[in-house]
Amino acid sequence: MSKLFPIHGKIKCSRCFEGAPVQWGKTFIESNGWTLENNPGAWGSRNPEILILGYSKGDRQAKKILSIPFDEIPFKGMRNNLTRILQKLGILSLGESIDQRIHGEENELAFGSLIRCSLGLWDSGKGAVRKSGGLIKASFREEPARQYIRNCSNEYLFNLPTRLKLILMMGNGDDYIGDCFNMMAEIHPEIKRINEVAYSNGAVIWVHLVHPSGAGMSHIKAWLEADNGKQAEKRKAAIEAVRSIGIG
Repeated sequence: MSKLFPIHGKIKCSRCFEGAPVQWGKTFIESNGWTLENNPGAWGSRNPEILILGYSKGDRQAKKILSIPFDEIPFKGMRNNLTRILQKLGILSLGESIDQRIHGEENELAFGSLIRCSLGLWDSGKGAVRKSGGLIKASFREEPARQYIRNCSNEYLFNLPTRLKLILMMGNGDDYIGDCFNMMAEIHPEIKRINEVAYSNGAVIWVHLVHPSGAGMSHIKAWLEADNGKQAEKRKAAIEAVRSIGIG
């Protein structure tokens, strides 16, 4: 069975909030040091060929989320890098920017995140909630974070649109690729690894790309430009997987 992605806009979802009434951008829960802010969104096509997924909204995307234009939220602060990455794959032309594709009239691309709400973890050392870094690996191993990932994957990545060919996952660390593959295998038991950065259920290919965050500029530069090395090999594997389905 297939279904369309949510319509471009704020998503009304309270699945991880145990069905309780929620206010988008205002409601949050905390459990075992993990926080979850209710702000799920969908951008672009409901029936795309390509879905582009981050991990979750970090501080730049979640901060002041109620006051910034909705279409500015996804990949805020890292769009120049994302544009260059997608140009390298042939998803965008050299004269094109990702800003031109994140809107409600987009037909080919959709945008979101593995966790559609904003996940955080209390850092007692800093006395603040952090939304990036080491929490990503921990989230696949600790509850309730793992359940949040499972819930969102079942809700938005189980019954996929029939037109969908490719899911681009931002982040190509070995642990993240393995954790995402294992999570997808729970809902798509037929899924198989294609190469070190890609896997497929026979209908859709998931491909992991270097994360566009400025915090990883050395990795981004290596992925984009290096002839040899780990990131260069991952770029070549990503391009090979994407071209295998006639894209790029």
